[in-house]
Amino acid sequence: YKCSFTRMLSGINSLLKMCRLKNSLLAAITIIAGDFIAGVNISFLHLLLDCVSMMIAVGFANIHNDLLDIETDRINRPDRPLPSGAISLKKAKIACLVTAIAPVALCFTLSLNHGLFYLALIAFLFAYNKILKRLPLVKNIMVAILCASPLLISVIDGHYWNPKLYPPAVLPSF
Repeated sequence: YKCSFTRMLSGINSLLKMCRLKNSLLAAITIIAGDFIAGVNISFLHLLLDCVSMMIAVGFANIHNDLLDIETDRINRPDRPLPSGAISLKKAKIACLVTAIAPVALCFTLSLNHGLFYLALIAFLFAYNKILKRLPLVKNIMVAILCASPLLISVIDGHYWNPKLYPPAVLPSF
């Protein structure tokens, strides 16, 4: 049992490395800050679902990126979970699918707008990883938009664009 449990923990640790947990936490903090700045008043459960969904979506983006860049990572980042063999390609593909579906499904429980937002976000993240990151100027614009996207949750939560969100929304552009 101990060996099996250790392997399970190792697999979870590898998935968390692929998700880049620090980036996911930063996105969740951005939602909290956006709601605070905009004066949005929602329940703790609603805020938690917003944050968890964003963290999972960021996890999707990073797992998907690692799947697409596995050959490059074998040379440049052999320590990453996929090239090092710490996680199998099959498990990474399953995690990618789950992290693409989960935030959309979770947020449709909040509202149609939340669900549609996450559906669009996952589509943009997919397009970014697959095509847009190879286009120099488009890549930079997309990164700025994607970094500011957690603030859009505050717009959906508050039902309007609060002008106080302009400074943090523009900041990723610099």
